[in-house]
Amino acid sequence: MGDSTGVMEFQCVKEGCKTMISFTVNEMSKDKKLLCDACKNEYSFDDKLIENIQKFDNLIRAVKDAEDILGSTNVAIDIENNTIKVPYRLLLTRLSTLLTLKIGDEELHFRFRVEPLKENEFMVLK
Repeated sequence: MGDSTGVMEFQCVKEGCKTMISFTVNEMSKDKKLLCDACKNEYSFDDKLIENIQKFDNLIRAVKDAEDILGSTNVAIDIENNTIKVPYRLLLTRLSTLLTLKIGDEELHFRFRVEPLKENEFMVLK
């Protein structure tokens, strides 16, 4: 897995801005602050929030670390007497991975940017 963490992002909540703010957990942990490049709105994070985001990052990194077995891992959906299997790796690349945290009266959605599935990897999953 290495030392690199994934890129997360959230939308600036300042009225009229809505710019996506991208960051890594390391950047957030270092200063405990992030700045919107567009409107310069500053976001400060307490230790508990940083801890939750680090846990989320660890979860995503654990899934990435299991990448070599994802081709043989499925999520099964049972509908009546039928089972539909969706390859886990395909599921991860087609759905957004979000962490929703309540900050004050606002819900902030942190989105983890997942690398798109490469065409040759998709062919293996078919």
